[in-house]
Amino acid sequence: MIASFFLSTWSGMATEDQVPLPTDNSHIRDLSSSMIPDSSLAYDTSVYLEDAVFSAYDADRVKLLISEYGSVSTMIYMDNSGKYYCPDTAASCYPFDGVVNHAVTLIGWDDNYKKEK
Repeated sequence: MIASFFLSTWSGMATEDQVPLPTDNSHIRDLSSSMIPDSSLAYDTSVYLEDAVFSAYDADRVKLLISEYGSVSTMIYMDNSGKYYCPDTAASCYPFDGVVNHAVTLIGWDDNYKKEK
């Protein structure tokens, strides 16, 4: 998710060919601390994200964005205890804020799926 924020700014994502990782003949040692990339590459964007939309969570807004763009990326917390996961329906619901450990992409929804499941 952090990468999507960065890529959406259209600034400074260079390729390995442009800024190779400095190493020794063994290709094991990382010598990048001894090399500072040329400042002219700061805004030489090789990769960027087009049509990025960042939005606060709202169920109707998520549906609209899926309809317009085909998907919505978000972050969730998957609890390893199994307490908030139902294997019969493959549904997960963690009812607390502030913790994330997975990035997921939503591609649809089902308004008839009951939250009790």
